[in-house]
Amino acid sequence: MNVELMKGIASASGTVSRFRDGRVLVARTYKRTGKTCFYVVDPRRRRTKPTPSEIKARSTFGAVASEVSRRMKNGDTRPRSEIWKEVAKELRDE
Repeated sequence: MNVELMKGIASASGTVSRFRDGRVLVARTYKRTGKTCFYVVDPRRRRTKPTPSEIKARSTFGAVASEVSRRMKNGDTRPRSEIWKEVAKELRDE
């Protein structure tokens, strides 16, 4: 639906609200016309099951992320990317 924004708001783009059932209310201002539309987007459901390699990649990502955050909480002041590379290498070598 097309909407007219309040004075002082030139444009609105992105997620405005999330519903419990997974739907999302999205606002979009079009550059060409300058009109703003709000619409509801239904959640996309995956059609195929994750492959074993995807499942492995997800679990590896989770393990690395939790180890990186643990190290940063314990006082490691290096950049996150540097810690991430170190932890990922350690996991690969095991």
